[in-house]
Amino acid sequence: MKKIFTLLSLLVLTLTAMATTFTGHRIVTVGYLEPSEMDNTTITVTDKGNGKYDVVFNNIINKDGSYEDNYGTFTFTDLDGVTANGITTIEGKLLTGAVTSSGMGISSIGVTDVFVKMNDEKAYATMDGLITMFSRDTQLKVEFGEDDFPAASTDKVVGEDGYQPAGNAFDWDFDIDHYAEKFVAVVDLSTCAADAENENVASIGTDINAWFSNVANAGNIHIYYTPATKTLTCWYISSNASYGAWKYSKELTDIEGEINIDFSYQYGLRINGQQVFDAGQLIKLYYHNTLHFGSQEGSTRSNATYKSARVVKTAFEATDATEYTAPAKMLLDGKYSRFNAAQISLQATDYDVYTIILKDLSHNGKYLGSLKFTNIKGYLAEGSGDNSSSFIVINDTTANAVLKTAGELASSLGLTKGQEIRASIKDLYGQTTFLAGDFTMQLGDKEAVYSYFVDTPAVNEYTNTLTTTFSSEEQSYNDKVMTVTNYGDGFADIMISNVQFKTTGDANMGNLIIKEVPYTKHGGDIVIDANGLEATFENSPSTAMTILENVSLKGTIAGEELYFEINGMALSDMPVSLVFGKPITPAVVYTGTMKVTRGEDYKEIESATITVRPNGDNKYTFCVPNIGGEDAITFVADGETDENGVTTYSAEKAEYAMQQSGWEGYITYVTLTRAKSQGDKFYGRFFFDLGGYAESYPSYGITVVFGEKFTPTGIETATDDTTITDIYSADGVRQSQLQKGLNIVRQANGKTTKIIIK
Repeated sequence: MKKIFTLLSLLVLTLTAMATTFTGHRIVTVGYLEPSEMDNTTITVTDKGNGKYDVVFNNIINKDGSYEDNYGTFTFTDLDGVTANGITTIEGKLLTGAVTSSGMGISSIGVTDVFVKMNDEKAYATMDGLITMFSRDTQLKVEFGEDDFPAASTDKVVGEDGYQPAGNAFDWDFDIDHYAEKFVAVVDLSTCAADAENENVASIGTDINAWFSNVANAGNIHIYYTPATKTLTCWYISSNASYGAWKYSKELTDIEGEINIDFSYQYGLRINGQQVFDAGQLIKLYYHNTLHFGSQEGSTRSNATYKSARVVKTAFEATDATEYTAPAKMLLDGKYSRFNAAQISLQATDYDVYTIILKDLSHNGKYLGSLKFTNIKGYLAEGSGDNSSSFIVINDTTANAVLKTAGELASSLGLTKGQEIRASIKDLYGQTTFLAGDFTMQLGDKEAVYSYFVDTPAVNEYTNTLTTTFSSEEQSYNDKVMTVTNYGDGFADIMISNVQFKTTGDANMGNLIIKEVPYTKHGGDIVIDANGLEATFENSPSTAMTILENVSLKGTIAGEELYFEINGMALSDMPVSLVFGKPITPAVVYTGTMKVTRGEDYKEIESATITVRPNGDNKYTFCVPNIGGEDAITFVADGETDENGVTTYSAEKAEYAMQQSGWEGYITYVTLTRAKSQGDKFYGRFFFDLGGYAESYPSYGITVVFGEKFTPTGIETATDDTTITDIYSADGVRQSQLQKGLNIVRQANGKTTKIIIK
């Protein structure tokens, strides 16, 4: 019976302990002796189960010329090992091993490190320890085979390879470092239900069980497949507690079989190498280092097969620079130079790091050179609106730029090629086809401001009567055209077409052009009061009369109305006068506290102003400055004035065409309620619906309450007050004296009031 038990034990041991002998090249190094190499040597590895292994280095022989020293067979037991991707790694440190069959009298080896890497076909092993020979400790090092195994994978497995949910919901979470890792998945769509429509085959996000994320500043990607049309419909819903949710969508066609999903910080979401959403659009997902992958959204669960899902190591990939061509301007010495096709290149050199080159800068016809900025920090930003493009943003960054080339202007400023120039970048926004921003540069002892992608100037034409005076002869001409090119930066070009003078026989003297005319803004009005200008006659038939010198220009542009007075000298000493249009009814300027509410934000602005101009027929033009990023919002409201001089105003969704960059073509809708004025008092409630988005996104609605409620007083009594300088009727026509009814008067102190004569 005892023999039977012993045989059974041996059988169990044989079944559980499997020994494998590998043959290969071996290098043996003893102490300071030269290494000895041999082929067809062996090691034996025994798998004892439960992650334990025995390792035997067989017949360690050191050859020295014709001599061979057999150090014996070295055995190490119960080493720990682990198997991954078909490769077993065994390792032990500071071990003591048994030595047998030693011709050198060695019985053991101590303080030994053992390492083995093997698969079913080959092995690589090392042993490094101390043996005792001739009463002396000697180092023995053995290297067996070649370490040509693939590097151990650092991929993090997400979920289960080959998983088939069979129409059931599933959700796998994963941790990811977006700067060092990306998420990839291989999904086989061939097992999707043939009659399914919009089967939710994949979602990536912060809480993928819902259409949009309930987490602040987060989002969800949802991917749906319809086998019948081979269509993959991709959605991304970007959630924000303040702004609601933007929705992005893209449809991929002719999709079948396996798809490769790639989600990274550099490229956003790609499927089969095709860009679906860029990283800027998905920016809120990168705020989170724990995300989810699975199928939980919609009415149809996935039947796809999930062959693999991994978080893998990644690194920034070099990309080509993006070249931009756009209008620009440079301000230097108080003067602008403007360019129609200025060039800038922008290149990402790492995550959120950029190189910028301003190419071939010049001013006033003199070449400066090209400036290169390196290691500029920026960040990605989501656009505004459904399916909007994302941005690269670089803001308030101080940096050194290198002058790559240097021209005449550089030399005059004491600058040389290769010189570093202190500069700053402000409000730089970039897209694939669009780049805009301001660069301030210290050029020697002068500061220059280079503005890129300046707004296209607003060009407006006005038709009215032109009255000209030359050599004391005055003549009026109807239906003349003045063109104002407003650059939006405090300067404009003025042109009056086909100027005529009675003195020259009413001949067409060409177009009178005055460039870079400075102006200021008074509420919604553009006011010009400039001296020392020069005007030129374009296409003048007279070689003698081509310019006007020492030109003074005074005028006002108020919406569609314009009035200008131009005076100058022709032929050196002959006065010339041009008056275009008729005087404009002055706007009433009200000053008070402005209370502004936008979403959860509230602020009060002291000494704010609004302007109101009577247009006649009970219509009034309002101008409210600095609303929603606009310099000023102007709109027309209805108004009625009672016998006490109290005017009540109202407007229901009056339209204003937005001007700020990125909002061109959008309309702000203005509603004015509870508004009234008397004398210098005004109270009213304005609601500005930016782009018509306020109902869906509350923060795009701005409520403004201006002024304080007041109780109207009685009629102001008219007197022969000598301080009155100008009198206008209710429809804006200048009067020589006070008339019966409502009068708008301007006093010498600049104050404008209403007076009613019964």
